[in-house]
Order: sequence, then C-alpha cells, then structure tokens
Amino acid sequence: MDDLHKRMLNKALGRDAFQQQAGGGRGVGELDQLVRQSVSDLYMALIESQTDPAQAIDLLAQHVAMMVEMINEFKKAK
Repeated sequence: MDDLHKRMLNKALGRDAFQQQAGGGRGVGELDQLVRQSVSDLYMALIESQTDPAQAIDLLAQHVAMMVEMINEFKKAK
C-alpha cells in the first residue's frame, strides 16, 4: 500500500498520522525529526569540510527543489 493510501486509511479510521505506524514503521513525527536532524548534520558537514560555497549552495538547492516539488504535489491535491 502506498503512502497516499495509508494516509487516507488512517484519516478514515481516525488515526493520528504522527503516531508510529503499525508493524514497526516510523510515523510522520519521527520522520520529520530525522529529516530536520539530517539537514542540520548536512549543513554542519558542509561547513566543517570547508566545501566550496558554490558546491554547497548547489547541493542545498537540490534538496530545496525536492521539497518544493513535494509542496506543489500537496497543493494539487487540494
């Protein structure tokens, strides 16, 4: 079952999407925290490794572009 169907089922059943999923899967809240920590770790690694600023910007911009695409998909679903 893909994520969209899981979300729809959870909503229909009144389950909180931020709770941990059945079967040991990670809930949205946990994944959100992991993403936030990973972004912070990436930023620090870029600084500590003295990555060329242009390369760092390009890498971060690629991640931002992924997030913008995701946001646009949610906007389409409205």
